[in-house]
Amino acid sequence: MLTEKCYVCEVHFKENDILIYDETILNDGTVNKIKRIRPTLKAGAVPSIFPNLPFYLTEHTIKRKPPLERSINSVKKRFKPSQAYLNIQLKIPTKNFHWV
Repeated sequence: MLTEKCYVCEVHFKENDILIYDETILNDGTVNKIKRIRPTLKAGAVPSIFPNLPFYLTEHTIKRKPPLERSINSVKKRFKPSQAYLNIQLKIPTKNFHWV
C-alpha cells in the first residue's frame, strides 16, 4: 500500500519526467529557476527504464537520429571528396569550338 512516506528511485524514469527545478517567470520576463529540495515526478510519469531486464523489455535511454538523417550523414561520409579532387579545375576551351 502506498503512503506519503513511500518513494521511488529516479533510475527508472526518463529525465524529462522528473521535476528538479521550480520555475517562475518574473515581471521583466526572465525565468527564475530554484532547485527543489526533493525532486518530484510529473503527473502521469510511468517507470519505463529497467536496467536489469533484457534490452527489448525496457525503453531505450539513448535516442537515435531519424532514419533519413542517419542515411544522409552516412552517404556524406562515404562520398566525401578528397582534397586533390577538389583542387582539380576543369578547363573547357571556348575558342575554336565547333559542334559537328
